[in-house]
Amino acid sequence: ETNIYMYLYFVFFTIFGSFFTLNLFIGVIIDNFNEQKKKAGGSLEMFMTEDQKKYYNAMKKMGSKKPLKAIPRPRWRPQAIVFEIVTNKKFDMII
Repeated sequence: ETNIYMYLYFVFFTIFGSFFTLNLFIGVIIDNFNEQKKKAGGSLEMFMTEDQKKYYNAMKKMGSKKPLKAIPRPRWRPQAIVFEIVTNKKFDMII
């Protein structure tokens, strides 16, 4: 009980041992994930079902399309104020 070196050894062994084990465990998991990702072509679609893949691809196509014409500014004053706020670039950055 009076040997301080035994206490220090125990504390260092516990701290470094647990960090080493945790780091090794996480490293193996990440390595296996990266291997599976390479086999699947490098996308997150390897975790999706066929229906999810169809939905994901449809959303990608819809997201890449731009509106054909600009949305007109509303004439009603309160609606126009809200329109100006939400179409401002600063609003986009804040959100």
